Amino acid sequence: MTEMPNKKDVVESFRRVDKNDIRESFRWKDRDDGFHNPKCMETRHIFFTLRMIWNHSAPKEMRIKPYTKYVFDDYYTKDYMIEAVKHLSCELSKRDDLSPYFIRCLLTIKAHLNN
Repeated sequence: MTEMPNKKDVVESFRRVDKNDIRESFRWKDRDDGFHNPKCMETRHIFFTLRMIWNHSAPKEMRIKPYTKYVFDDYYTKDYMIEAVKHLSCELSKRDDLSPYFIRCLLTIKAHLNN
């Protein structure tokens, strides 16, 4: 299992998203080894991917339930996951189809990030 970013790493990756940091070449690797351009991912896929990264990075008491533990192979390095947070959160911020549940969860994460 590879090292996951910690809460501090996730906070920094959310805070330092700059459009100049977004690379067209970035692809999210799913559990079936498929690669996805965030622009082409469904909103729900982006959201649940970010929630999964958060849940594996944040302290136990800050996890968004339900929590499912995943084992990540060596592809998912700490740096890759930080890049994923940048790219996926940037793309999610452009979406206008966030469900009330997604918004509540994102606000919960934001509250934790601000502490």
